[in-house]
Amino acid sequence: MTDRHPFSGRKGSAARDRFAAALYAQQDGKCRMCSQPIPASLRGKTGRRAAVVDHLRPWRLRPDLAHDLTNLALVCAGCHFTHCASIEAAHAGDAELIAQAKERVGQEW
Repeated sequence: MTDRHPFSGRKGSAARDRFAAALYAQQDGKCRMCSQPIPASLRGKTGRRAAVVDHLRPWRLRPDLAHDLTNLALVCAGCHFTHCASIEAAHAGDAELIAQAKERVGQEW
């Protein structure tokens, strides 16, 4: 298990940007959880509407899926820090339950 985030560093940032662009197009520029529009770029954005690439199955639990597009979602910072954090805490250690709970939140909107 690694403590280094898969999108840290220069190469990681480039990969994250590529994933973000693909996810932005796939999700019609909307947060996967709340369906609100989000900015296309990750660079220099702050605030609750800023885009974040989220791992549906946390990368610490499933490092094999860290760069798998099907395990990633573009969410707004508000949802990432509210919903994703609480879901990951509630289902700590179970990657599949975390992914299922994140999917359910997205379907409720």
